[in-house]
Amino acid sequence: MDGLPIPASSGALRLRDWWSLRLSLIWAYRGVPAARSHLEPDPAPTYFAWRLNAGRVALRTEAGEVRVKAGQWVFLLARHCRGHVFSEDAEIVSINFLAHWVAGEPVFDLRRPVVIASAVCPALDTAAEALVTAVPGFRASLNTAPPMLEIQTTLPQFLQLRMRFDRFLQVWCRIMQSVGVSMPAVHPLDPRVADAVAFLQDASFEAPPDLVRLAARQGLSVSQLNRLFLRDMGVTVRAYAQGLRLQQAKQALIRRATAVKCVAYRMGFKQASHFTAWFRRLTGYAPRDYRRRTRHPGEAL
Repeated sequence: MDGLPIPASSGALRLRDWWSLRLSLIWAYRGVPAARSHLEPDPAPTYFAWRLNAGRVALRTEAGEVRVKAGQWVFLLARHCRGHVFSEDAEIVSINFLAHWVAGEPVFDLRRPVVIASAVCPALDTAAEALVTAVPGFRASLNTAPPMLEIQTTLPQFLQLRMRFDRFLQVWCRIMQSVGVSMPAVHPLDPRVADAVAFLQDASFEAPPDLVRLAARQGLSVSQLNRLFLRDMGVTVRAYAQGLRLQQAKQALIRRATAVKCVAYRMGFKQASHFTAWFRRLTGYAPRDYRRRTRHPGEAL
């Protein structure tokens, strides 16, 4: 495809395994970067695909610094990027999405960013442009825009967006394969663990999850479900839920339009001070300090 060598074969799984793959578009836009800089990794299996239309970006990774210039695409997995800084004149196409198995393992474990010239794969430009134009009413400012998933659409609009997102993912997967990025082995979960994980990933954390009810959904006690979680996930149910809660809190803090106090209440805390203490204990930063690390120069907190 478009000059990219594709391996003759790739991993095959049962159809039921592929259906457990969780794919979600977080945003797609064209314009100035929504965050000029970000200075710490994000544990979520979040992918960024950026096309530099102007300017440049410097990425700090475990293997060193990677620089990307205009006319190039870069793909990265947020958990392996220690930070990025865009130039003042940067303009980009930005696609942010999730692609992971139910246990949280990413489809492609990008240990370092993948950089390709836009001219090598015009199908990617076409797919990205179609995706950007399929998102009605979304603006490229995290400080003022509502979360993309909160935008109102009709069913035909949603289906068109879904189709274009799937097309973008097809091109992205072929690029990953062409540059030799392998897909990690998939370890099947106990069906009861998989169901509990999916339930927690879709849950709101305005109130602590009821572990007794969650276990009862699987016909288990909390201790039995914990044993299965420790075996398959390496953590207890409560620890896993807390990790998801922290991810939601971080994403809410990145959206500057939401006051810290409102984020605290949304995360189920009755007092903002309790939220601050919890967030600092888990991240080492107070919520306002975390928000400051991802703001635009001169942007209000």
